[in-house]
Amino acid sequence: MNLEEFKVYVRHSFHFLIVEYGFIEVPAPKRKFINKFMVCYSTDVTWIGIEGIHHGFDIDVRLASTDLSLMKYPSYCLDDLLLIRDPQFKKVTAQNIDTRDIQKRQIDQYAEVLKILADDVLRGDFESFPLLAKAIDDRKSHKK
Repeated sequence: MNLEEFKVYVRHSFHFLIVEYGFIEVPAPKRKFINKFMVCYSTDVTWIGIEGIHHGFDIDVRLASTDLSLMKYPSYCLDDLLLIRDPQFKKVTAQNIDTRDIQKRQIDQYAEVLKILADDVLRGDFESFPLLAKAIDDRKSHKK
């Protein structure tokens, strides 16, 4: 998918954020290295970023509170939340024979699991964030 196709597809798949949770689309954060393949949504308390990665063969969904005092890291990865809440979750992953169209299946899958397994976060409940921070800390300690 090109940039415009990616954004249109993400907006369609994640439209429930606007309709059911009151999110609005917001610009990507201003940082040194921002991927232009990113669509962001926010409420007064919750920020969600959907990013196309690995040259169109994967996506990343980022979660954050707009209250920075609740954040040890700038954002948390939906993958970490899925490992905690559904360890048997099978992510759609690109195989050698796949084309970049695999990203559409990944976007649809992540929209579905975000709604089901992160409803609390979407509603502004961040009790899971310390566990997500620990997942990052654990990865960092294993790299040493």
